[in-house]
This record gives sequence, C-alpha cells and structure tokens, in this order.
Amino acid sequence: IMMEAAASMQGMQLNMNSKVTNKGQSKVVVSLGGNAMQTILFNDGEGYMIVQGQKMENDDTMNKQNMMTTKPFMELEATGTLEAIETINGTDAYRINFGEGIKAFYDTETGLKIRVAIDVTMMGQSTTSITDYNNYQEVAGVKIPYTVTRYLGPQALDFIVSEVVINEGVSDADFE
Repeated sequence: IMMEAAASMQGMQLNMNSKVTNKGQSKVVVSLGGNAMQTILFNDGEGYMIVQGQKMENDDTMNKQNMMTTKPFMELEATGTLEAIETINGTDAYRINFGEGIKAFYDTETGLKIRVAIDVTMMGQSTTSITDYNNYQEVAGVKIPYTVTRYLGPQALDFIVSEVVINEGVSDADFE
C-alpha cells in the first residue's frame, strides 16, 4: 500500500509518504518544503529512524514491535487478547493487547481500527506513541483511513490522505 497525506503545523504543510508491503517492509517519510524531516524504515527484521539527518538504529524491542505493525493489516497475522472496552474520542472501542507494548482499539460497532498505542523507549525516555485512524473510505475493496492523527506530545497532527494505491507503486528497492 502506498499512501500520500498532508498535515498543517504552525502554518506549514507537512507531507507524508508511506509505503508498506505484506513482507514486513515499511517506509514513512515526513517532509517539510520538500526536505525530509523524518524517515522511518523497516526491512528484513531491522529498522532505523532518521530525524533531521541523525540516524538512530532500532533496538531489539522496536524491531519486534515493527515486525508486527509494519504489515498492511497486522490483525491478519498477530494474536491479541481482548482486555476491555474503553471510550476513544467518544467512541466505544475494544482494546486488544498484541504484546510487545502494542495495543490497538477497534470501534465496537464497525470493527474498524481507530487507534494504535505503542510503548516506546528512546534515549532512556519511555512514552506511548499514539496514532488515531478515522474517515475510512473504500479503495479497491479495502477500507482505508483517510485521516491519520499522530500525536507529538500535546500537539495532534491530522494527516489528510490524498492518495492511496494498493498493489502497485511499491517495490523492494523502496526499502533499501
């Protein structure tokens, strides 16, 4: 799946290009004014992040998390445990614990994923990375979220998807 999206932050437009395969490969590039601000790559069980030119290799925990979450639909391969029903942005959701610090939340009425929360530790600091999904639209028979909200501390970035391509536009060379 290849996805193009944009968000506005303090009057500036951030662009996001995301590519993911069913082989556990993913690449997300967030750019500002055509310059890559952040690149996250995962391929063949290992990954890294580049933030403003500084490359940080994933640790073992992050690689294990990515092995689950970098699939187009992790739910098809991962095994989770129903923990509770909780309210996410006014919507009742099943909270499923997939292990490795990964929890996903699914709308109790539609079954669609509305949030993923991943416990991460970077440079000795622990936090939870939260991504919300909504405004689902059908593309080639698959429901895809057209609004992806990423939280950076107290700030929410609403990435509005402009293009989704399924089964084309992605090759192994994208993940080198």
